[in-house]
Amino acid sequence: MPGITAEELGEIREDGSVRGRGEIPWGRLFAMPQLWLIAAAYFCYAWGSWFYFGWFTTWLLHGAGFSVAQMGLFASFPFAMGLVGNLVGGVASERLVIRYGARRTYPWVTGVCLVATSGLLLGMSVVHGHRAIVVLATLGFGVMDLMLPSAWAMCMGLGGQFGGTATGMMNTAGNLGGWVCTVVFGYVVKATGDYNLPLRGVAGMVLVAAVLFSRVDCSSSLADET
Repeated sequence: MPGITAEELGEIREDGSVRGRGEIPWGRLFAMPQLWLIAAAYFCYAWGSWFYFGWFTTWLLHGAGFSVAQMGLFASFPFAMGLVGNLVGGVASERLVIRYGARRTYPWVTGVCLVATSGLLLGMSVVHGHRAIVVLATLGFGVMDLMLPSAWAMCMGLGGQFGGTATGMMNTAGNLGGWVCTVVFGYVVKATGDYNLPLRGVAGMVLVAAVLFSRVDCSSSLADET
């Protein structure tokens, strides 16, 4: 394979398998405060993403007054923008890391993007024009996904040689947060009849995520094991 390095060849056995890395050091991973911090941040962030996955279309119909036909068209806009956000975020964060370093770049990118997302979600809950709602909702998901490459790179850095396990722990916390959001959102709507009140709660949780991400020190990673 052209371009393969000597270090990569050293990792690969003659039969093509990768050399074993030993047992996963669960105790050391669970003892990392920064890994708990990023897991908590991802738990809160997931309230925003899972609102779009689970409640966005219902909110458009009952909270924002869209027709079924309008919802069917405009509900796809945020996810298209999310695709763009992921791609742009990956390229931009890489260039920022080269210039400023990972320790400064990743907390800054995740924090700023999620503060902006929180504001956009809050704006969705107070505006009434359909055009404004579509713009805010589309930007909200796009900006939120802009920070995802930085969040995952940050967690992989914390895990070191076991970055896959560390990101699995973070993503598990995110799925738990998304599930809690989905359930709580429904109960708040049932109790109040207001679809915008729980959306403001989602915006608040995303803001908490921004604060937590901004405090993660991804320079303190699990030491590689031989």
